[in-house]
Amino acid sequence: MAIPSQNFLEFKQIKEGIITLKNRALRGVLLVSSINFDLKSEEEQNAIIFQFQNFLNSLDFSTQIIIQSRRLNITGYFEKLKEFEQKQKNELLKIQTAEYRKFIESLVGRGTIMTKQFFVVVPYSLGEWKMKFFNVVEISFIKEWSLWQLV
Repeated sequence: MAIPSQNFLEFKQIKEGIITLKNRALRGVLLVSSINFDLKSEEEQNAIIFQFQNFLNSLDFSTQIIIQSRRLNITGYFEKLKEFEQKQKNELLKIQTAEYRKFIESLVGRGTIMTKQFFVVVPYSLGEWKMKFFNVVEISFIKEWSLWQLV
């Protein structure tokens, strides 16, 4: 008999952005934005590194930073550019659209276009938090709060 894959997963459920693990611990997953570090000046880069270091050192819990990279399929974008180019009545704009499309095609031809998403996983243990801050508060009341309200 085959064992269901759910038996191998560490979590019980995902609900409203909160992951409930089988041991009843919680994890909040935050989608965070990125910056183009290479476009910053050396002074700005140093300031960013220093602030990020301070942020990490201020945490009193472990955290995970996950980077998800995926290949981006932009064939639909090329088709829309071709349609736009063909519908263009102004000859100058038609030429500029064609040149732009060719530029993007050559750019894609040199390498794979990737999209990246950045996530921060924040741990939360109801028992630890309750003991530290609200020893007398009912668990049912705490469950109504979102993770971001507790942190």
